[in-house]
Amino acid sequence: MGATAQLLLPGKDWIYVVAFGVVSLLLQILVPYTTYVEYLKWLTLSLFAYVATAFFVKISWHAVVRATVLPQLSWSKDYLKVFKGKAVKKAIKKAARKQKLSSDDDS
Repeated sequence: MGATAQLLLPGKDWIYVVAFGVVSLLLQILVPYTTYVEYLKWLTLSLFAYVATAFFVKISWHAVVRATVLPQLSWSKDYLKVFKGKAVKKAIKKAARKQKLSSDDDS
């Protein structure tokens, strides 16, 4: 949730992780259970939107099952970099630079 909040708001992701944890803990301690359970019920129900989306989007279920059981492996250099995390780190740094440049242009 911290990374998602960072996409929408400025700041470090770890700050959002701590904030969400503190808010969740305070809600569990301070809000009566009967009230808290009503909110949790609706939040849980909203998660079913992900399941419903799978039925409304045209998906080749044959391809999904095949890819789940037999994933396509590519032994290329780029594929192997992912295991070391280099490609992911490089993409994150590139996106951060791009975002910084675009924010500098706006001001």
